[in-house]
Amino acid sequence: MDDQLPNGQPTDKIHDIPLPTSTEGNDDILVSKILSDTYHKGFIKIISRQKPGVLGHIETLLSGFRADHHRQPLSETYFGFLINFGDVQRLYIRSLHAKLISMAVTVRKNGPSSNADDVVKELDQFGAVLKKYVRAVQDHEYMAKFALGGNDPFIATSQKHNDRIFFEAALFNEGLDLEDLLPLHLSRATEEGKDTQPSSAPVDGEPEGERRHREWIERLLKVSIPTGPWETGDSKSSSKSASALVNTRTASAKIAFWERVGAAVIGGAFLIGPMWILALERNLFVHLGVATACVTAFGLSCSFYLKTVDGVFATTLAYAAVIMVFVGVVLEEAGGKGA
Repeated sequence: MDDQLPNGQPTDKIHDIPLPTSTEGNDDILVSKILSDTYHKGFIKIISRQKPGVLGHIETLLSGFRADHHRQPLSETYFGFLINFGDVQRLYIRSLHAKLISMAVTVRKNGPSSNADDVVKELDQFGAVLKKYVRAVQDHEYMAKFALGGNDPFIATSQKHNDRIFFEAALFNEGLDLEDLLPLHLSRATEEGKDTQPSSAPVDGEPEGERRHREWIERLLKVSIPTGPWETGDSKSSSKSASALVNTRTASAKIAFWERVGAAVIGGAFLIGPMWILALERNLFVHLGVATACVTAFGLSCSFYLKTVDGVFATTLAYAAVIMVFVGVVLEEAGGKGA
């Protein structure tokens, strides 16, 4: 969910944000400037109940047909939000980074004219912020471990029943609704203030207000991220029931067990399969081809499960050494026959 600016620069780059002259009392101002100037697209994404892929487009066409005939028109409840806490964490890291820069400049400016006690005090303050910065970076690296998982605890989305309830409660407490969190170009008020021609032909007998509302819903549908189907909280259906934020200890133990079983099956297949082929087919070129294919496939498989480059290299080389034992037998036989 890392957005980029139109010129290709990452969104965490500050543009023309003046650093505060003092590090006290400026945190809220600094974060506000970063939020408005750097994260101009916002870290809250618009999502819809539309299914991803071709089936989602077909369903959208059918929904549009029903809407044109006033049977089941789409409304604001068709849309929701997605918050990536990693984006919020990057905002926090950027604010600490800017604060460290400001404090370092202050220490350098006041160093020659300040006494030793003041310098030590300023350095202590710098160290305290630096600890927060280091911890924030470490937390962001930890959060990245869940990025490719199926149940990321650092993402809040209306797709989940419980998250949707908390979203609605938060909006109600703040006196906000869907439109208040939309970018300016998608605001319904902005469009209604313009004297523009209708973007679509009005339905027979459709009032002007309903037409503008329908066009606004259509614009939201174009920019929203399809994430359907959504959970309904129905406990009778496993696919629609509210999912847990994190797995229970029993569920985690079962998942870990079946992951170990799967690893054993895959590891055994990578050894037993080539062993049978290399034992039955006593041909040097077949052995080299099988060894090349198996080592390549094994290395790619390890890259999906292992987190470090060293681990991928070590396991791949160890597997290659085992495979080369079988190839070495054929080379030895071929050399003996040639002699």
